[in-house]
Amino acid sequence: MPPTRRYEAEEQGHGRPDRQLWLRTRFPDEAQVAKVFAVAAFFCYGWTLIAFFRSLTVNWMLFMEPGEIVGVLSYLLVSDFFEAALVTSVLALLAALLPRQVLRTRFAARGPILVASLLGSIMLYMRFFEIRELDTSGFRWLLMFMGIGLPLVALVRLSSKVERFIVLAADRCVVLLYLFLPLSAAGLLIVVVRNLT
Repeated sequence: MPPTRRYEAEEQGHGRPDRQLWLRTRFPDEAQVAKVFAVAAFFCYGWTLIAFFRSLTVNWMLFMEPGEIVGVLSYLLVSDFFEAALVTSVLALLAALLPRQVLRTRFAARGPILVASLLGSIMLYMRFFEIRELDTSGFRWLLMFMGIGLPLVALVRLSSKVERFIVLAADRCVVLLYLFLPLSAAGLLIVVVRNLT
């Protein structure tokens, strides 16, 4: 019996819905969430590591001790994990609240598109506009977000091959979690030790 019918049957038969079954029918499954989290982690960790090594080679090695550099990297890795988890959690919550056909039915394809549009536009915005030139209204960022997201959405709607490619790319990003998650765990351990000593 499909999960939705099982849920309705239990609700009618017992008068009390199974909360776990309700959550399973409203939220995307774990495999799809993992793919979206992996894409978010790819953007967060990738941006951080590029900026870190750029700063390291330019000036940090001149005035910072190795222990201080490791501490900075540890804080960055931990924050990247929580940033990726926050973005993924918001999308999963939207998938649960919005109608099923909007996001939840194709979460593994539409989730990465939203992640790439959101984080990619933020990175481009910060890259091409210096802090003193930032538009507080967010109009430039909105244009970048739409410039990335709308073409991707149109391509997915027009071609199933593009959708399969996005899902495949997200699936490949999952492999990177075997690197990112241990690094964040080690970073968290270093942060805890530094704060306790």
